[in-house]
Amino acid sequence: MSLSHYMYRPKRRLQARTGSTASSYDVRTTITTAQDTFQSGVWSKAPALQRSAVLSTLARIVQENVDAFAELESKQTGRTIREMKAQLSRLPEWL
Repeated sequence: MSLSHYMYRPKRRLQARTGSTASSYDVRTTITTAQDTFQSGVWSKAPALQRSAVLSTLARIVQENVDAFAELESKQTGRTIREMKAQLSRLPEWL
């Protein structure tokens, strides 16, 4: 059984997107796949320098796209773009 999830823009109360809600099977499959991948060592046993390089690349991508992410988050949450930029611009530091 597939259920739909509707996402609204809080400011105008307009439907922004429709997405599918995950079934119990989808959730179990995703968790099992994640656990299997972790146990395989692809990430968990990778050298620290390699993991650091991946996270640094992710941080750079987030930083380069902070305006687009801020706009998207603003539409989904109703917060101002300025507020979302301020929050999201800190994310690369955490990565």
